[in-house]
Amino acid sequence: MSKNIKILLFELAMIIGKSDFEYPIFIVYLLSRGLSDSEIALLFSIQAVTVFIFEYVTGIIADRIGSKSILIIGSLSMIMAEMLFLFSETLPSYTLAICFISFGVAAKSGADIASLHDLITHENINSTFEKEISGFMAMKTIWPIFAIIIGSNCFTYNNKLPFLLTMAANVISIISFGILLPGNVPCKRKSSAILISALKKSFSNKSMVFLLIIVCLVNPIYQFISNDIQANIKNTEFAIGSLGYIYIFMEIGEGIGSKIFYYFSKKFTNFKILKFAVLGMSICTFIIAAKMYLAVIIILGITYGVIATANIIEINAVADDYNRATMMSQQHAIIKISQTIFFATCTALLKIVDLNMVLCFSGIVLLIVFFTQKIVLKNAETV
Repeated sequence: MSKNIKILLFELAMIIGKSDFEYPIFIVYLLSRGLSDSEIALLFSIQAVTVFIFEYVTGIIADRIGSKSILIIGSLSMIMAEMLFLFSETLPSYTLAICFISFGVAAKSGADIASLHDLITHENINSTFEKEISGFMAMKTIWPIFAIIIGSNCFTYNNKLPFLLTMAANVISIISFGILLPGNVPCKRKSSAILISALKKSFSNKSMVFLLIIVCLVNPIYQFISNDIQANIKNTEFAIGSLGYIYIFMEIGEGIGSKIFYYFSKKFTNFKILKFAVLGMSICTFIIAAKMYLAVIIILGITYGVIATANIIEINAVADDYNRATMMSQQHAIIKISQTIFFATCTALLKIVDLNMVLCFSGIVLLIVFFTQKIVLKNAETV
């Protein structure tokens, strides 16, 4: 097997392992199993808290025992969760399933990118991490479209079939990880030392602090637009039945943005790319507030894809081999907090102004980031 094929197969295994075939019918399924709206809301709240907790734990474990082991453990955790969803009948059982999902999601986030970085280094292929990660991020955003379509259609035949498909996807990923990844090289550093080194790398470096600010603003705003565009669209002439196509355009845009980032990176620094991507997202936010959806929705996805890819590359450029997964997981945990704060702020604002004004508020926040970058850009590029 050639080295390039090995890298490609690993990237596909990571993508397949993150398949979520039950995503479009998850709430409908839980309602059909007898759970109430309040109980489902409780499960989602538990998931938000447990993912935050497990992000730090699994990131450190990945750096201590190796990314290969934590990826396999994370996939096993997802399989346990799917089995519980298939056979559970009580709220405590579903709560346990949510905890398994949270651990699986957290285990794979950070460890997957760290594994890809290690594999590229280990195989010494004629490629760069920047090129491979841009391709991976492009594939990663396109596959969920097919998983959603497959899952929703399978549900009409058998409401348990999407969960079985997710289990099968995780079995495939476990086998692939075992075959493709090199053996673990345990780290001799203590967990506390790994955590402290990751915190220092993130907060003693001005460019990394500013990067964290960017993603902690961009990510919640993008998610807010993705979630609440449904509320904004109901008062327009756009067909509600075509709503799914909007999300497909966003996913395609993310994939394009991730791929073209590599070509931008040959001419511009990461922070220059981030700067104009943030400006592009801000402009798109204002236009969406003016109800011009199709004109900009794919551009919104492109800007987000560029920002997400630049963020990963910047973190991996700063991280050491013994704290790479921890740094990635640490940022994911902080983003969870920023999402909670941002969504709470937007909920409060919606009691005073309409949704379009909240979107304009989000655009203004991004504009502030864009102009602030001019002040710190030279400093960030020389660090």
